[in-house]
Amino acid sequence: MKHTEKPAVEPEPSWEEFRRFKRRELDVRIKIAINNNGVQTYVYGRGNDIAEGGMAAYVSMEMGVGSQAAPAGATPCRKMSTIRSRIRG
Repeated sequence: MKHTEKPAVEPEPSWEEFRRFKRRELDVRIKIAINNNGVQTYVYGRGNDIAEGGMAAYVSMEMGVGSQAAPAGATPCRKMSTIRSRIRG
């Protein structure tokens, strides 16, 4: 006789199942430029994963969701970025 009952609890889906793009781990130092009312500020941080849709990074400056940032220094990536989420630490 074959057992066909479903488990009482369904397994939790992994984050990969919710993401549009596959993320790749990396560990790079980043430097970004932030324009605050005409004053350009440079902030260093760490990029810790990247995907076609963006990069997750930690920086030491509080930045609001929706604020703009750009890569600074000698970098092959020169695209303006928008902060989509943040975690206060």
